[in-house]
Amino acid sequence: MNTAVKIPDPVQVKMPAVKPERNYGIDLLRALSIFMVVVLHISTLVIAKATQPYTYVDDIAVGFESITYCAVNIFAMISGYVCFGKKFRLSRAANVWVQGLTYYLGIFGVLAIICGTVDSRELIEHFFPVTEKAYWYLSAYILLLFLMPLLDRIIDSFDKKEHLMSLVLVTLFAEIGLTYAMAMWPFGEGYTAMWLAAMYLFGAYFRKYGLLKLKKRSLLLIFFACAAVMFASKYSMRYITLEPKYFGRYDRAFFRYTALPCVIEAIVLFNFFAKIRITGKKIRAFISFFSSASLAVYLIHSHPHILKYYFPKLSFVMNYRIRYLIPMVILLAAAIYIVCALAEYLRKIVFKYLRIDRFVGFVSDKIQALFLYFFRKV
Repeated sequence: MNTAVKIPDPVQVKMPAVKPERNYGIDLLRALSIFMVVVLHISTLVIAKATQPYTYVDDIAVGFESITYCAVNIFAMISGYVCFGKKFRLSRAANVWVQGLTYYLGIFGVLAIICGTVDSRELIEHFFPVTEKAYWYLSAYILLLFLMPLLDRIIDSFDKKEHLMSLVLVTLFAEIGLTYAMAMWPFGEGYTAMWLAAMYLFGAYFRKYGLLKLKKRSLLLIFFACAAVMFASKYSMRYITLEPKYFGRYDRAFFRYTALPCVIEAIVLFNFFAKIRITGKKIRAFISFFSSASLAVYLIHSHPHILKYYFPKLSFVMNYRIRYLIPMVILLAAAIYIVCALAEYLRKIVFKYLRIDRFVGFVSDKIQALFLYFFRKV
């Protein structure tokens, strides 16, 4: 009788799947990118509007813009890095839409009750924040969520060289297309879902093939060099005489999401933070809290009524001496972020208690299953 123990072929042994470690540097960057958006809004809607062009105060606003304008590109790149290869779920898009609708109508309702500054007709006219262009990024991001499965299929069909070539071509075409093909250009100045999809390709590339092989110091130098180019492009306009019809085009040539310096800023800052390793449990929890609230910070502070009626009231920062203006803007943006993050924390508690997220997920999964069943039959 043969009692030899059969040893399984080591090639056929399936090792348990190892869940990839969460990159808290990316989480930190997600929070920072929305913080940069808040600073950008303060610079453009408060400082720039409350001062004369080409003054020292205006230069500070332009400096802030030069550093923070890449934030939207970064946020979309993070989506590509985090979401590439994940299975599409309708519930994700539905929860984002419900979150946007909650803040949109909720803020209108609170302001109507407390301040009386909102006409009830506005609530009816703007019941659908996506279709009414209240949150352009929310509109584009929800469409991006539906495009992700298609983008992933396209990315999977690329090899590394083809993927890299597509990124180069998209970046170059985005730079020149607005000038030479404005009527048919799908990217515009970056306020479209197609541009977010282009940034998604960048994030997916870094997820699939790894980060840039540059030291963090080099990445920072490139970032500030691009910011200097953007600042110089605006600063130099005070010394150039142009006809009014051309001035606006050249005045903000580099201050659009599709501009080459802005894209490079996003790429290098993304790679810089992706290389940061954070190990402390408390700092990880701190980062996770504010990172998870990032979309809510955007939805709350960029509410159309708040931007129109309440952001201009932040012009009190202009009463301080010029040397205090920079730290005041940073502190004010931090305060706005913290307040919005706390509001999001309370919303999550209420939604959890009422089981709203679970209900939205349940309904969305049923609808998705119904669609899949229908398409299988067809």
